[in-house]
Amino acid sequence: MTIAQLQYFLAICDCGGITNAAAKLFISQQALSKTVNTLERELDTALFLRTPGGIVLTNAGILLRDECRPIVEQFERFSTRIQQTIGKFGGTLRLCIFEDCFSFITVDEFNQFRALFPQYTLEIQEYQFQVCNRRLIEGKHDAALTIEPISDRYISNIPLQSRQLIIVLRRDDPFSEQPVIKYEDLCRRKLVICLDRCGRQFAGRLFEEHGVVPDGIQRVSQLSNMFSICSEHDCLGLTADYSAGKILSFYPDLTTKPLEGHPSPYTVTLAYHTNSEKLEALNSFIQWVKALVLNRNQFE
Repeated sequence: MTIAQLQYFLAICDCGGITNAAAKLFISQQALSKTVNTLERELDTALFLRTPGGIVLTNAGILLRDECRPIVEQFERFSTRIQQTIGKFGGTLRLCIFEDCFSFITVDEFNQFRALFPQYTLEIQEYQFQVCNRRLIEGKHDAALTIEPISDRYISNIPLQSRQLIIVLRRDDPFSEQPVIKYEDLCRRKLVICLDRCGRQFAGRLFEEHGVVPDGIQRVSQLSNMFSICSEHDCLGLTADYSAGKILSFYPDLTTKPLEGHPSPYTVTLAYHTNSEKLEALNSFIQWVKALVLNRNQFE
């Protein structure tokens, strides 16, 4: 005996017949009749008497109706509460990420969140900056990882980490003894750049302002490639990636120095809807991100 069988049985009782009950349940009369016949076989008794005037409940049918109705109603109330709870505290969290921020949290780290909070389904989509912010404002996503606060009355912003340009160089390089690398130090040196589009544009403006003319510029997309090139050749690396400190441990012949004072290219920001129905789930995600950034900073 299942809840579905009892729900179908009660529908017949309330509608006065199989035809009306089938229409209410949006199933065929044949399927409903089959369900009732199966229930009668399981109980080994007839629940209805089929008469020319319609169906009439037997004594067993009346007993089942009266006993099962509160059970079915309680189950339906419970099912409704569960669905509401899932919608508020679980379900799917939709996160959009500005494409140049995707390296801030790795795929493995997102999988760690999924393992810690299996009640949530985390959907992640990557967009260009303006598209990412617009989709969050329009309510198409619950949260966004972007590069600056989003100005909207229903959006709350949590700054996570500012980026600073750093120079990667060999420990035996003459500049390695300096506390910071000056812009003039970059002139007439080969430069390997590992920056996203936003960072490259920012660095280009700084070079132009300070008259920096490197002997040559090579662009790479992965930090490991930049570190390898700097380790093997007489060149400097320029990056702002959050993972630089971790990768540096694999290159004992290299060190990093900050580029002389400048505002950071941007601050990674976690933005989310304050009127979302998933605030409990969002809070879990927010606290997880904060802990992740804090542990990362302590490690570095």
